[in-house]
Amino acid sequence: MEAPPAETRWPALRRPARFLLPVVLLVEGFILGQTGIPVEDGGEILTVGTLGGTCHPSGMPLLALLARTACSMAGESGLRMLFAAFSALGLWALFRRSGLPGALTAVSVLALPAFRERLLQWDAYGLLFLAGAVILSSRKLDSIGTGYITGLAAAVHPQGLLLVTGASPRDRSVIGFAAALVLGATLYLALPLLSAAGAAVDWGNPRRIDLFLRQVSAAGYLERYGGSMGLSGLESVPGHLRMLGSAVWPALILPAAVGLMDLARWNRRLLLRLAALLLADALFVALVNPMAAGTSQTGWMSLLAISALCADSLEALPRRFGILLSIAVALSAAPWAGRQILPDQSGEVRSFLSSRPSDAILFLSDNDLLYGGWATEYCMDLRPDLALLSTGNFTAWFEALACRYDRGLDLSGSLYDVGGPSMGRDSAAAALIELTRRDNPRRRVIVE
Repeated sequence: MEAPPAETRWPALRRPARFLLPVVLLVEGFILGQTGIPVEDGGEILTVGTLGGTCHPSGMPLLALLARTACSMAGESGLRMLFAAFSALGLWALFRRSGLPGALTAVSVLALPAFRERLLQWDAYGLLFLAGAVILSSRKLDSIGTGYITGLAAAVHPQGLLLVTGASPRDRSVIGFAAALVLGATLYLALPLLSAAGAAVDWGNPRRIDLFLRQVSAAGYLERYGGSMGLSGLESVPGHLRMLGSAVWPALILPAAVGLMDLARWNRRLLLRLAALLLADALFVALVNPMAAGTSQTGWMSLLAISALCADSLEALPRRFGILLSIAVALSAAPWAGRQILPDQSGEVRSFLSSRPSDAILFLSDNDLLYGGWATEYCMDLRPDLALLSTGNFTAWFEALACRYDRGLDLSGSLYDVGGPSMGRDSAAAALIELTRRDNPRRRVIVE
């Protein structure tokens, strides 16, 4: 079947209103965005943006470079504006053809907790969502354009490669797609360049080929977490599905269902592309990242597919029903609009650091606290006398970062001084902590 003629569908926004929508979304994203010191990887992103460097494996070079640019221009506010721009442009790309109902729905969608946790939180997913929205919504992308955007997405996070499942370029040039993908992914060369230039945050020191491959492939993470990934395989799927259910119900259930029925009738190719995105997302959670199933670190591809379904439903419905449906979405999102969804641990981190004695060396097991401490000490210049180290990561770059801002810290002792790499991880950690205590006799060592 062919789709009904365009004049029977809801007309797109007129040109002035079409360009007003991303501005409204940008302002909304900034107002609802992250403030203070975030949890999870947000503190690290803020530190990388402020000091320069690379992010944790796989390095995320495109995100690191954009964060550095934003923080150089406007500090924390620049980073907040950057992620607001990711969300604004991504939702605008998906809903720009859906007329006034699409504009109202896009504004409402950004207020929903599931979207704010993924699009506005300082992590890889807002930029990945934008790349996916461009691939899904553009009607002019050829294989080269699709490949290049996919390569850029991979330079944010390797999961960006899965966007190929939702791509449908106008031509089918495999060679052109592959060449453009490699070109986009060459941003990974920024990792050894930044490392060689002495970047402050230098995860893994990837200036040698073996260290570069270890960083890009996240081999260090596999060693660190491989034995304690928690859920695995099908055990992680229920958590993933519960997250999607809470994201869709009740706000998006009707538009997603209408979009599903419309595409099943008029555009099965697009429906198959969206189904492929949903399946690829579930497989990624089950096979690659089961530990994060159901959390804000997964599910962005599924939300991308659901958003595309909602946008199609608003294009397909008659005018009056499109308006009613967009109002229903807005009413469902309204209770969340004024709530603080993204956690700010500024109070907890500052209280913790302020209660520690002067010149103490802190070994921290909680990454939220560690990255929050980085943001507090290195970005806000609070408690610069403290040395922040990790109880589970004794790689040279962690120690170099601490020594860079604490010239009196002696971390010259290495794993080989306490027994070598054949030691168990817990035994090595305890021995290295004791070695740090011995080499810094005038400083108090605290293990948290």
